[in-house]
Amino acid sequence: MGLATGSCHVAHCGACGAGYVGGDFLGDQPNLGLTNMKLVIIESPYAAETAEGIRENVEFARRCVKDSLSRGEAPIASHLLYTQPGILDDTITEERQQGIDAGLAWRDVAEMTVVYIDRGISDGMIYGLEAARKAGVPIEIRILEGSDAHERDQL
Repeated sequence: MGLATGSCHVAHCGACGAGYVGGDFLGDQPNLGLTNMKLVIIESPYAAETAEGIRENVEFARRCVKDSLSRGEAPIASHLLYTQPGILDDTITEERQQGIDAGLAWRDVAEMTVVYIDRGISDGMIYGLEAARKAGVPIEIRILEGSDAHERDQL
């Protein structure tokens, strides 16, 4: 059970065949079968006209992540990650787009996109939904606090 170096300079585990590069194991499946947690991308609003609106959206996104975890899922909410101080500035158009695109790069391994519509559907969420549809990633609509049914019909 040693590591064998392949011609592409990637070491491979003799036991399971997983690749190893720079401290990370690579596998054929995103989940590698180590857990039964579904990998999901969380879509919820982030941007707002006021600092208070952003704070409320961040709190809502945290509740969405908690809801997803409580369902046995492994969620990523890139808008909570990339907007932390010192990473990207959501008020700078190029950095906002970079954060959205970085979050959507997870689409290749995501098993589902979950859209929480309680606070409406933002332009960033629409962008994410369109990317999910193009990639054939299943989309699930969820409501935590209750919402008007017409919002669900817009999807």
